[in-house]
Amino acid sequence: MTRRGARFRMAPLALLAVLVIGALVPAVALGAASSFTGGPDQWPLYVLNDHTPIAVHFVADPGSGLATGTTYYVKVRYTVGTAPSGSSNRGFTWNQSSGLWAQERDAWTSFPTVTTDASGGISSGAWAFVKFGDDTLAGQYHIMVSLSATSGATFNGSFVPTVTVLDPRIDGGWVHNGVATGKSAATRAIVTDEASTVVYSVNKTEGQLVDDDSNGVVDDEDWGPVGNTGDFCMSVPALSAIGINLNKTTWTPGNGFVSGPADVNLAISAADTMAPTAPGLVGGVGGDMTAALTWTSALDNTAVSGYYVYRWTAAPFGAAYSPVHSRIATLGAGETSYEDSGLTNGVAYMYEIRAFDASTNVGPRSATATVTPAVMVPDTLVTPATPDGNDGWYITAPTVEMSPGSGRTCYYSFETVPSTWTTYTAPIPIPSGQSKLSYYESDGVLSSDIGTLTFKVDTTAPRATLASPALSVPWYVGRSFKVAWNGSDAGSGVDAYEVRYRTSTVGAWVTWRSGTTAKSAVFTGAAGSNNYFQARVYDIAGNVSPWTAVACTVVPYDQNKAWYSSGWSTAYGPGFYLGSSRYTTKKGAAVSMSFTRGTLYLVARSGPKMGKYAVYYRGARIGTVNLYSATSKLRQTFKLVSKTTGTTAYPVKLVNLGIAGRTRVEFDGFAIKR
Repeated sequence: MTRRGARFRMAPLALLAVLVIGALVPAVALGAASSFTGGPDQWPLYVLNDHTPIAVHFVADPGSGLATGTTYYVKVRYTVGTAPSGSSNRGFTWNQSSGLWAQERDAWTSFPTVTTDASGGISSGAWAFVKFGDDTLAGQYHIMVSLSATSGATFNGSFVPTVTVLDPRIDGGWVHNGVATGKSAATRAIVTDEASTVVYSVNKTEGQLVDDDSNGVVDDEDWGPVGNTGDFCMSVPALSAIGINLNKTTWTPGNGFVSGPADVNLAISAADTMAPTAPGLVGGVGGDMTAALTWTSALDNTAVSGYYVYRWTAAPFGAAYSPVHSRIATLGAGETSYEDSGLTNGVAYMYEIRAFDASTNVGPRSATATVTPAVMVPDTLVTPATPDGNDGWYITAPTVEMSPGSGRTCYYSFETVPSTWTTYTAPIPIPSGQSKLSYYESDGVLSSDIGTLTFKVDTTAPRATLASPALSVPWYVGRSFKVAWNGSDAGSGVDAYEVRYRTSTVGAWVTWRSGTTAKSAVFTGAAGSNNYFQARVYDIAGNVSPWTAVACTVVPYDQNKAWYSSGWSTAYGPGFYLGSSRYTTKKGAAVSMSFTRGTLYLVARSGPKMGKYAVYYRGARIGTVNLYSATSKLRQTFKLVSKTTGTTAYPVKLVNLGIAGRTRVEFDGFAIKR
């Protein structure tokens, strides 16, 4: 019996049942939870739970349910069920274009692509290179091939084969070639049982352009003799009788050959197929950005050729993978120590050692040594502990205290690129503005990393200004006028303004604008109203200026608020206040307004033919208003009388003096500024 596509021989009846059932699954349109007809047709039965890559070949049948001639992102993962199952999924897929491993929870655009043909199939199939990548898990999983185009996703619902994930420390290991294979690069390699019936593992040789040992370099690993082509490394159950085929050609028959114990790489075609033992008694001591490792020698049936040193740090909390054990050094046979440098103080690093021999057999891992570089940056205490303003700004000048370790001295600098350092003796005041405090501690021999703290300090309030016209009418023909404000700040910068008003000299203020970045607005007041304004400005840090001095704008009464004698007429036009004005050419014609206290203004047109008013207050003539101007001007204001005290209203009367040649006077309104 064969796997899908008759790629190679496989265990018989159980797989046949899966294939028959899978063939009956109808094509499903691409969607968030749809499936396509197809899936893996070459895959391993066993994989290791670490970061060892394996190959999976997959196809999509014609009429698979996929769109035709469409490029799909490809995600291969290990699932606990036969459908996408969320947080329990595992796996990485190699993206040859980017040269990066994409974890199964990464964005779809991180994954490699494949394009369907005119039938919606992937008839010739495609190889994907994947790894389980979580050494905390093992057991039965399914291999799922998921595809995604522009939206939604689909998976190989018609055939989701099972795979056993092995823990290499307990129940699995690797085999690889120890002599030249005689095959070209990118050869398909298969590990079977002794009878070549059950396929334990399938892979592609070193020409696959995969970062086999996850050290960040593609295809730098050479499992066989140096310079070999056609290298391969495959996972197998420990102590299993195996055979090897390369491109369906028997390369190493079973004949009783048995894979090694767990966690051992065996070079099966080398004369020596016994790996060294694990090194023992691994210890580590942290220094300043360094870790010093020591171990006892491994043993081998011929001779140990050297040691590999691996390093990793803990995976982020909640990560769906375990860290890669990256090979950082290859040492000679007589070396039993290594100093790792360029580390980050305070970070825990894990190390393990493996021995190898001349036939490229690699032994089991040593025990893990955890080392944390010992020299730390000094502890700091910032007061206030966090920025007390907005957007990360301090509005209270902070100070920094440092606590050096025993026998150590702290140093600090405010330079962008520190070149001179000040010895710390007392809490450090942080200056206004934006600054970076660099600091470290030293015992005179070893120094810590340089720590940095960044600050934004603005303890000074901004300044605000506000202006409004004394009377509204010179700017607008109605009861509206513009109020303008502005602000300045030498620290964090102006953020927003607040403007308030009221319509009497006492009483509660009313917020007019809050949190605005505008610097002016039009206000509409009631006829005869006095409108008082104040503004203040906030800076970005959260400081606020004092309120500005009060500015007042008076909105005039309409001319109809006054009392007229006979002889007056009404003129209409868009330039008059509120659209109309009263006028007379009759000498002696009068107009009166009631006035208690404040300053009384006349609103009228001036011009070359305009005459004069006599002004009377409490029956006595107190002045003259001349409406003459060289050109005609609408809505001009003329001061009539001022009075600061009193509660009794008296009339103010204007009488047309009937000047020869300038007999016309007008009355467009009046205003009282209190």
